[in-house]
Amino acid sequence: MIYQEALKAMKKRIPIKAGGIVYKRINAIIFRKTDTKEYIQLELQDKKTQNSVTIVNMSQAEVEDET
Repeated sequence: MIYQEALKAMKKRIPIKAGGIVYKRINAIIFRKTDTKEYIQLELQDKKTQNSVTIVNMSQAEVEDET
């Protein structure tokens, strides 16, 4: 997934698939920086438990096909 896809999916509240699990939506896009690297992560809302979130690298996520 690229940033533009993640932003669109977050705004439209589209389900996201990461690691074989389908999540309800993206709650947040997180920008991180270390001394040597910059990267983007996604905070994904669990479908079953509203109190649970998972953080994944953006490259590991994709928009869930609803077909």
